[in-house]
Amino acid sequence: RGVVWEEVLIMLPEHVNIILLSATVPNTLEFADWIGRIKRKRIYVISTLRRPVPLEHHLYTGNSHKTQHELFLLLDARGTFLTKGYYAAVEAKKERSSKHAQTFGAKQPTHTGTGPGQEKGVWLSLMDAL
Repeated sequence: RGVVWEEVLIMLPEHVNIILLSATVPNTLEFADWIGRIKRKRIYVISTLRRPVPLEHHLYTGNSHKTQHELFLLLDARGTFLTKGYYAAVEAKKERSSKHAQTFGAKQPTHTGTGPGQEKGVWLSLMDAL
């Protein structure tokens, strides 16, 4: 949240109804009271400890043809680290790196870093996958 976000809420026309969803507001009742005062409306706060959408952590390894639309699950909704997903991601990354080296031959440096062009391609591929 910030000044621009607050201004948007303040300037909303009276006929616009709002529903706010957040997992990170620490002062929920205080915030709801502020919204109620500025909008002159009754605000209902509904709270739960259960996440309506489970939080999972995935890893995107890059834009190879094999993995360009694949996300590797590393941490499931229960918070369990999945070694199978991690090792699958490592293998996909190794395969991509070795194919890149084969394409360009031995004259290329052996480091695994990416240059600006490769990095841009990975970002564009990730955005496309998302």
